[in-house]
Amino acid sequence: MNWAAIGAIGEIIGALAVVGSLVYLGAQIRISNIASKQAAMQEILQEGNSFLGRVGSNTSTASVWVRGLTQNESLTDAESMQFGTLCLEIIGIWERAYFLRMSSDIEPHLTHSMQSNLEIIAGAPGFQSWFEARKSSFSDEFIQMVSKIIQDSSEYVAWQKSQITEIS
Repeated sequence: MNWAAIGAIGEIIGALAVVGSLVYLGAQIRISNIASKQAAMQEILQEGNSFLGRVGSNTSTASVWVRGLTQNESLTDAESMQFGTLCLEIIGIWERAYFLRMSSDIEPHLTHSMQSNLEIIAGAPGFQSWFEARKSSFSDEFIQMVSKIIQDSSEYVAWQKSQITEIS
């Protein structure tokens, strides 16, 4: 065997090693992307749980939230600002979850509970008023999604009655 043949075999082995490395690197990047998207979704779910914990653990905040959802004209100016801040926080969480879900391979079950909560809260007259007044702050795609949920919402009435009796 001459040096040219040995050199050619070396080049083939080198090329195969490069291809193998690229395949391995591609797989690692894919796994890393999936893990980072799942971590982002987990962070969003934690934000949602934190929001619910904050509202649920403080009677005053819970009262503002429920009255804001049901009869927001009864809120004082300060309570109205607090309700608006709560709405902005929760819809911001929903918007991030929505776009993360649309842009990645996050499993639908990870966003199911958020979608269910949005469907319930979107039926509330106070939330609907708040969203109508501020929807220009959101993307057209997200506005369409929330508007459709508001239009289709029928679950709020049952939720409203059970929540008000528990808080009152």
